[in-house]
Amino acid sequence: MTSNELNKILKANPTLTLHGYEDNLYQHRGYYENINKEQNPMTDKYLHEINACINWLGRQKTLKNINAKRVTSYELKHYVETESKMYIPAGCMIVACIFLETPFTREKGSPDVWIPIQKKIR
Repeated sequence: MTSNELNKILKANPTLTLHGYEDNLYQHRGYYENINKEQNPMTDKYLHEINACINWLGRQKTLKNINAKRVTSYELKHYVETESKMYIPAGCMIVACIFLETPFTREKGSPDVWIPIQKKIR
């Protein structure tokens, strides 16, 4: 992914932050209350992390049925962290989904998304 590609994704998804979607954050009390786009912007500073997510997600088998067994972007970011040995902000996994055109659905009350991916992680 390039800077220009990231900027196109962010323009099309104006509430996407480093930690997920900002517009879902305030439906929940607790940790998410203090996250906003101004404090946690997604920038090209995170291209290395986004590309690690793209590389990992591109090797996984997505399920055709969007309502099939799903996992959250937050859960999947931990697999990338283990493989890459670096911290991965949850929003980077969402950018990777958008870039790869991997289907997902928003998780109500959370900045995360549900991704229909085979549970047998490769």
